[in-house]
Formats: sequence, C-alpha cells, structure tokens
Amino acid sequence: KLFLDFLGLRLVDPNTGRLERLLGGEGRLYEALVINTHNQLRIRRILASLAATGFKRYMKPLVHHLAWEITGQDTQRAEPARFWNRSSGRRPALTP
Repeated sequence: KLFLDFLGLRLVDPNTGRLERLLGGEGRLYEALVINTHNQLRIRRILASLAATGFKRYMKPLVHHLAWEITGQDTQRAEPARFWNRSSGRRPALTP
C-alpha cells in the first residue's frame, strides 16, 4: 500500500486487486515512472515478490492499471510479466 501511495494509486478492492488513482496522483505516477525510471525496476521486483509470496492475484490488476496509465489503452489481455518487461525495455525475468 505504501508503494501504491508513492505512485499516486490506491487499492480499492483487496479481493480483486482493483486500483484507482488518488486525487492528484497523476503527477506522482508520472514523476515516479517517467522522470525517475529506476522505479520501473522496483515495480519488477514488486511483481516478482507478489508471485513468490502468494499474492499473484494482484499482479494483473497492478500491471493493467499501470499499462492504462502509461498507454491510455485497455490491456486486459496482456500478461503482466510480458507487458512490464516489454515496457521497461528489459529482458524477461518473470515467467507467468
């Protein structure tokens, strides 16, 4: 939840992992992911951690919301690891 707040997001539904933008959060997300690109690696580590600790159900909602924020497109069919690896310009480290 702390990192989501850092990105200007909040967890709306803990069961589904649905996220939404906090009021004024668009500036924080832009700064965190576009200006300070090292945070993209943090997101990769969070995705890996979610998978390893039994919270895999949160991976898709997180990546889908970030993809929507970044591209403005609905990416519901995108696999989380593949989308994030492609977006961050890194070789795949996670496997679905």
